[in-house]
Amino acid sequence: FHRVLKPKVHGSWNLYLATKNLNLDAFILYSSLTSLVGPPGQAAYAAANSFQNAFANYLRHQGVPAYSISWGAVSDHGFVADNPESIQAIRRYGVEPLPANLMLDNLHAVLSKGDVVNSIITGGDFSEYCGRPHPMNATTATESERFGNGAIRELDGDGVNGLEAQLRHCICKVTGFSESEIDLHRPIHDFGIDSLFAVELAHLLRIDCGIVISAQHLLEHTTLNDILKLHSIQH
Repeated sequence: FHRVLKPKVHGSWNLYLATKNLNLDAFILYSSLTSLVGPPGQAAYAAANSFQNAFANYLRHQGVPAYSISWGAVSDHGFVADNPESIQAIRRYGVEPLPANLMLDNLHAVLSKGDVVNSIITGGDFSEYCGRPHPMNATTATESERFGNGAIRELDGDGVNGLEAQLRHCICKVTGFSESEIDLHRPIHDFGIDSLFAVELAHLLRIDCGIVISAQHLLEHTTLNDILKLHSIQH
């Protein structure tokens, strides 16, 4: 927890100490939409960004022209640009990636306005997601019985084919892909799985399939075939 929290908390504080005697036009902290959405398994990262939002408000009361910007996904640079298939997964949160130039235009608008300390810059309408069950957990009782712990017992009769179908279901649930698009031989990160979604997938695999695997392992060129082999070892 502290390893994830420390860079943003200490970094923000050290930046303040290094600039507190300067006559600044703006003191800008780069936060994230995760501070508001709070993806599963990302408590430390969400807390780190929430600190920045609160710290900006504290600095305003100290007379510092502070801003905290909660960024959404960027469509033409970074992870989303390199993994366009990840857009399907991001949209499940109501978030629509925006091009960098449009996001920077919005940043300039925030700075021009001057009186808004905490701002969200993203496409889409993620407000529909806030306050409702996470997509990963938004299942009916029937689905929970089918895809919850009971699925592990059902696999005894279906063998590898049953587990393979369950793994495909987990990938589809996280990424938004259809089951026909899931190739057992492709690395999982090819389906748009980044560190955030890897945590979610690792949770699903443990609950739905009884497979214990770390999010880091999922990102290391792991394929569904690799997970099938891991299941045979663990069981």
